[in-house]
Amino acid sequence: MKNKMIISSLALLMLLPTSAMAKERQFKLTIKNQPVTINKEIGYPYINKDERTMVPIRVISENLGYQVDWNQDSKMTTIKKDDKLIALKNEKNFAVINNKKVPLGVKPDGTWEKTSVKIKDDRTYVPLRFIAEAMNEKVDYKIDKDFHYINISGTDNQANQKGEKLVRDRIEIKQKNFPKDYLQGFELEIDPIKDKDLIGVPYQIELISPKYTNLEMKDVFENKGYIPIGDKFAKVTDETINPQGFIHSLTADMFKVYRDAKTKKPIAIPKSGDIFRYKITFNLPEGQQIQIIDCIMP
Repeated sequence: MKNKMIISSLALLMLLPTSAMAKERQFKLTIKNQPVTINKEIGYPYINKDERTMVPIRVISENLGYQVDWNQDSKMTTIKKDDKLIALKNEKNFAVINNKKVPLGVKPDGTWEKTSVKIKDDRTYVPLRFIAEAMNEKVDYKIDKDFHYINISGTDNQANQKGEKLVRDRIEIKQKNFPKDYLQGFELEIDPIKDKDLIGVPYQIELISPKYTNLEMKDVFENKGYIPIGDKFAKVTDETINPQGFIHSLTADMFKVYRDAKTKKPIAIPKSGDIFRYKITFNLPEGQQIQIIDCIMP
């Protein structure tokens, strides 16, 4: 994945032994043009012994539209958005993304860096570059004599320009992630509240049928069976209204690593004629409006 992190020339000082002074600087964090107050509750970024900037993953992920969960039994953090599922475990120098191990950092010679996930004060920390590379977000990082400045702009800044209105909601099943015999992409046009200016109106989307609500996932770190994950498979990332609509992506990898927690059977891959039913909740100033959408697999 192409690295989108932009580092100022001043930040190169962090790679030098003298950069120990930088550890005393305070951090300022901006996510999608909104300043984020750094405090004990969300966790304080810091520079580790390998001179890497470590950041608390929850506050960043949630502000970028990811769903974050902590499993106390397995001590694992899971992060989900659309077709991407990221698993992190303390003291591991890699993440598991859609069932594949991905290093948190790679040296120029191709070997994995030693920097690992850290649980500190009940917060999960990862290297800042992980946000750019694994989550495909644009990250600007600068320092001066007083502060470290971290600006995470997100990948969808252009989605909500003033004056746009909802013209189509789109549900897309990505054909490239499945055998050709199973699924083809399709679009569904809906026009739920066409007379309202919906710019900036948040909405939540949930797949309510099939009921992917009691699932468990393979323990890809320790290979010790399965870990309960509840209904994360059914959740669609919160969005803001825009003409592109929304996408709920299902990948073959997700079907491989998930199974029903009660029956212990794998999730069935959808076939032609199956119905996917979504509930869309629009959070309007005057109250919530709910739309139910049925999508039939072609």
